[in-house]
Amino acid sequence: MPWSRVFSHGVLASLPKEAPLVVAASGGVDSQVLLDLLGKHQFLQVHAVYIDHGWRADTQNDRAVVKQLIEGYGFNFHTCFVPPGTKQTEIAARVARYTLLEQMRAQIGAEWVLTAHHADDLLESQLLHLERGSGLFGLVGMQEMDRQRHLLRPLLKATKEDILAYAMEYHLPWHEDTTNANRAYARNRLRQDLIPSFTEEISDIYAWSQHLASQSRQQIENNDHATEAALGDWKNNLSWARSSWLSLSKNLQQHAVVCLLRDAEESYTQARVAALCTQLETMKTGGRALLASEVWIERQYDRFYLCPQDAKGAPLPDTIALPHDAPPSLQVKKLSSSMRLRRYKKTPTGWHIWHTSLKKWRAAQKITAKESLSLDALVSEDGEVFAIVHPKWQYPKDLPLLARPLPRG
Repeated sequence: MPWSRVFSHGVLASLPKEAPLVVAASGGVDSQVLLDLLGKHQFLQVHAVYIDHGWRADTQNDRAVVKQLIEGYGFNFHTCFVPPGTKQTEIAARVARYTLLEQMRAQIGAEWVLTAHHADDLLESQLLHLERGSGLFGLVGMQEMDRQRHLLRPLLKATKEDILAYAMEYHLPWHEDTTNANRAYARNRLRQDLIPSFTEEISDIYAWSQHLASQSRQQIENNDHATEAALGDWKNNLSWARSSWLSLSKNLQQHAVVCLLRDAEESYTQARVAALCTQLETMKTGGRALLASEVWIERQYDRFYLCPQDAKGAPLPDTIALPHDAPPSLQVKKLSSSMRLRRYKKTPTGWHIWHTSLKKWRAAQKITAKESLSLDALVSEDGEVFAIVHPKWQYPKDLPLLARPLPRG
């Protein structure tokens, strides 16, 4: 492995040597090699951060080898502890680890967090994602530079064999994490059983892995372009036309749903993605589909909207949304039983206006009579209610109240 290329052609090539960097330091051979390379190439403000999950009694050995290595380079050392009660699972540990690293990055004022992931880690991630049905995004795996999460992985093109050879050549100290041999973890079983057989069948498994990641990334970009061509700037607008959605192929619909789930930082399976696509295809106007814990997709006529939800689970638009035939002279009044709540009903001849009583509307929205006392209404001169408003709902600063459109049947 030509290690100089990591710094002359890799993701660190453009970083100034005096830039503060956070490095995830586990005490294992991978992160020890990364720290040593940073020291040899004279990076000055390196903060080695050790994350203690509280799972093992020998973590002092991890910290000792990190301190032993970085003393000569004058690097800073920090220990962060995972909050008690965190689940002892791979996923929970990873989330806690990256959360603490991001907090340290923000505290120090660094632009990047560096991890020592290598080519074997990329291959393992791809195979795990393949097993879980994570689609193209899973096959891309991890990237050398992840701008959204402020992550750099300078060793991603180095193999585990390269890293071990470097550590042996320069007599670096490291401590082996005993949980790496625990077969209760899927990654360890994959590492011990499946990957050795892969390397026997495929002569250059790492080149295959990199090629797979590159091809998957290119296909994702193609899907993004095709989706935007049909739906426009749908992610920023938080809405898109239903007719345009139905014109997409099944693959592009699933791609769009995966993008929404990933943006919401929601885990997903192929079955869930397919189910959401079916919900959107069959959804009637006024219907909703739960995308994430705090986000709904709602259909109103020929458009879908992404809506955050309040405590009652109802979507809150960020502007007043009124029917196209609403008069300009609407007034804010206290909601009363004498008002007629305007609704819309679809018939074979088109959409028709009908009305419902306040009592029926409260029952449908699960709002008590006491709660309705704090509700106001946008009312026309003849007493038609076009929207219900509440003083406590979030609203733009230039509006006194936020209107919630009435459900349309």
